[in-house]
Amino acid sequence: MTLLPPRPLGVDDARLAALAAFNILDPPPERGFDDIVHLARRLCDVPALVSLVDRDRQWFKARAGFPPCETDLDRSVCKFVLAEHGVLQIPDLTADLRTLANPLVTDEPHLRFYAGAPLRTPEGHVLGSLCVIDRVPRPGGLTLAQVEDLEALARQVMDQLVLRRAIAERDTAIAEQRRFLAQRATLIETQGAVAAAEGDLDAVLSTLVSGALRAVTAADGAAIELREGDDLVYRSVAGTLAGHAGTRLPVDGSLAGTCLRSGEAILCPDMLLDPRVRSEEVAALGLRFCILLPVSKGHEVAGVLKLQSATPGAFTERDLYAALTFAGSVSAGLAQTGEAEARRVAAESERLLGLERGLLRTILQQAPVGISIAHAGGGALLNDRMVEMLGHGVGGADDARYAG
Repeated sequence: MTLLPPRPLGVDDARLAALAAFNILDPPPERGFDDIVHLARRLCDVPALVSLVDRDRQWFKARAGFPPCETDLDRSVCKFVLAEHGVLQIPDLTADLRTLANPLVTDEPHLRFYAGAPLRTPEGHVLGSLCVIDRVPRPGGLTLAQVEDLEALARQVMDQLVLRRAIAERDTAIAEQRRFLAQRATLIETQGAVAAAEGDLDAVLSTLVSGALRAVTAADGAAIELREGDDLVYRSVAGTLAGHAGTRLPVDGSLAGTCLRSGEAILCPDMLLDPRVRSEEVAALGLRFCILLPVSKGHEVAGVLKLQSATPGAFTERDLYAALTFAGSVSAGLAQTGEAEARRVAAESERLLGLERGLLRTILQQAPVGISIAHAGGGALLNDRMVEMLGHGVGGADDARYAG
């Protein structure tokens, strides 16, 4: 027999990414895969394995007649299937340069025969093999029928993997949709509570920060920081930041200050490693992964909505979208409080003006002398005594009254 030199096997990142996308490594046994290896063992009358070749190991999704659940790549024969288009057969592992020094060949269990059918994805990546192994050599290899059966069972393994991935993707999509609907419901509920707060700034901010924390489930802390002079002040807090109400951070030299000045969102995967922040300050606040979003009042950036997690990399794109939505609600809430304050000032001004008018009316009514106050736009204001003295109002007897 001609000895075949081993072909170098480079790391195929695309293949490894495809393997990772199936999320199949290390979960507990599954009956569908176990049934296939038991059938392969029966057809070939030798141990059978579903082997998945990772970056530095091969892991057996299912096995029958072979106790180990994984080996390192130095002990792997299945790694040679990755470059094959069809079933790889090695009639005598001790006579092939690729395997003669393999510890599974030279030591227990002293393997001699191998046949493996590639597990090929619809995209063409080989994830591993459905293989059969024996302790005795098989000079003639498998029969043609056994080869065809092994290939058919390998296709069944891939069908199981593809179906498993499709179900997982469907479940993920359903979970994301439910999460999105829950976020929308939280936003609607929060906006209703903001409206009910009738412009009370503290109530509005408290409602918004707690709503944002509920909507972005990956966050464990939230704060709304408003600018006061050269500082940003934690005006409303929730979650892990609840104990930091009133904390002041400088606008200059803080990541929140950068967000405020630029008016742009900042996504910081790990604040302890970010050169733009003061590590001692963020460590005291327990900040790691942060979303910072500018919030406006009128045409000016008035503060920052901060959502944080102690876990680096916790936030998803969906979380960022929800945070952006709530930042808009914070801006709307601040505008509402400004409008409510303007209405209160207008109402108070009207009340004071009414008091002044009433006081003027009392003075005019009780004055013992006639009083006439000319208006710049024409006409005059007369008290009763002046009307009596004139015998009629400015325009005649019918006008002989004053306007309070």
